[in-house]
Amino acid sequence: MFLRIIGDDDDSDIRHVSLCPTTRQKKVQLPVGIETGGRLQVADEALIRSQQIVPVSYTHLDVYKRQGLVLAGRGYNIYDRGVNCDIPRKLRQRYGANVIPLDFLVTGREAIDPATNMFWVSGRKILEAARIAASRPNLHMVYITNFKCGPDSYIKHFAREAAGAPLLILQFDGHGNDAGYMTRCEAYLDSKGILRCYQPPKEPLPKTLAATIH
Repeated sequence: MFLRIIGDDDDSDIRHVSLCPTTRQKKVQLPVGIETGGRLQVADEALIRSQQIVPVSYTHLDVYKRQGLVLAGRGYNIYDRGVNCDIPRKLRQRYGANVIPLDFLVTGREAIDPATNMFWVSGRKILEAARIAASRPNLHMVYITNFKCGPDSYIKHFAREAAGAPLLILQFDGHGNDAGYMTRCEAYLDSKGILRCYQPPKEPLPKTLAATIH
């Protein structure tokens, strides 16, 4: 469940509810069907659920000795399948990669490194995701950005330092297809030693369709 907190800048979102009590008083953009009067309760519940996902992501990778790809970037880049050519889903379906968006790693309560002097909230989240990836050998970072993004041109520099290891940066411009991007993804996975062929499990057919097949 993703909610967006509308604040003074475009980077405010549900993850920042925990930064300070006054942040919770900001206007909440709710899905259709949710009354405005219950916005704080809905935001609190979404925050609690999102924080519960963080240890689960770590636990599954550690228990099953799996590798993970940390998907970093701004929300409109990493979650919009049209903008990113659906690369995150293809990484899973074609190579079995465990793709973890930064919102499932960064809780918003991490200490801010004053040395970075990062102005943008989204930039602080990206850098924290990079630090988390650097602290765990089974996490590798994929940074999705778009053409001529001024803030990202700065953030990428600090993200490389925070990651402490080579990371993959995919820059989308809205004019390319997925061929070149997937080639770069394959090369990145191969350089990390985690490239593999993967056959996703077949999804069951809908009952209405299955009934017509003999």
